[in-house]
Amino acid sequence: MSFHYASKHGIARESNYPYAGIVQRCRWNQQIALARNNGYMEVQSGNELALQRAVAEYGPVTVGIPGYHHTFQFYKSGIYARPGCNNPDHAVLVVGYGTHRTYGDYWIIKN
Repeated sequence: MSFHYASKHGIARESNYPYAGIVQRCRWNQQIALARNNGYMEVQSGNELALQRAVAEYGPVTVGIPGYHHTFQFYKSGIYARPGCNNPDHAVLVVGYGTHRTYGDYWIIKN
């Protein structure tokens, strides 16, 4: 839904539309739109091969992960290896992938 909105209306700088932390009316003004995305596509949930192809062919892909787990909340760097990805509640950007000789396949993400 947010990608559709950004395609249609654009995205503003945070300084032009700061986060208020409260429920309020939309103050959107088309004149503050800084950028628009050229479109978006959906990758089938759970299909890692489709995600790999999308990253290789189109570039970074936004995905959801379970960020609520304490092991992720205190993660600093390296390979984050927590089995299971149920109930995603945090968005990250997949920018690449690879294979580690000990851990196997992995995704390179930006938080």
